[in-house]
Amino acid sequence: LVDPSLADVESRYWNKNRVTPLKASFSDFMHALDSAIPTTARAIPRRLAGGTTSLRSFYRVSNPPESLSLKEFLDQDVYHVRSGMPVEAQDPKAFYRGSDSGWGGINQDLDARRNITDSILADAILASEEERTSKIDLFLISGPAGNGKTISLKRVAWEAALRYGQLVLFLKEGGSIRAEALEEIYRLTDRRIFLLIDHVALFVSELVETIERCKRTGVLLTVVVTERDNEW
Repeated sequence: LVDPSLADVESRYWNKNRVTPLKASFSDFMHALDSAIPTTARAIPRRLAGGTTSLRSFYRVSNPPESLSLKEFLDQDVYHVRSGMPVEAQDPKAFYRGSDSGWGGINQDLDARRNITDSILADAILASEEERTSKIDLFLISGPAGNGKTISLKRVAWEAALRYGQLVLFLKEGGSIRAEALEEIYRLTDRRIFLLIDHVALFVSELVETIERCKRTGVLLTVVVTERDNEW
């Protein structure tokens, strides 16, 4: 929202409603954009040909050889969080009674914004490679049962993918962490993978093995997990 006459109370109102208010004229706003964005960054990216999975928009090679293992991983083990992903509608009344049927509550903005979400987005998702201390990093959201960890994790995944254009995978309930699939994704995309895991205590051995393997193969990986205080 760009308005040169914005009052402080109006700015606070729009911030609470997830709208960024800018106190400036539209002309000033456009001049600032023109100065900040180099000409080379304004070109519309061209997708490379080939690929059948939902990850194809991230590919950096033409006609990539997607393995059956990769396709099974994307189909059975993880959600590839992205714009246009299949989402079932969530009944708001059921959601506020504690029922979460999938991604509908997030898609419909039924969740309450939490400070932890913004903190994780800033530290885990938006940090540049120069700001990271390792090729692989791990972030934990912990707390007592029922305090909204799962919804917060889904919101982080949603914002990271849809707002910030990151490659985000969310482990399904009963899914497996397949290091070889993550390695293949990295080879095809050459970009950091964000893997989000709810109830991580159920996957500790898999996660440790995956992290060690990704360290050896040079995969850039950020893992964001949740767990109860008494489990981690």
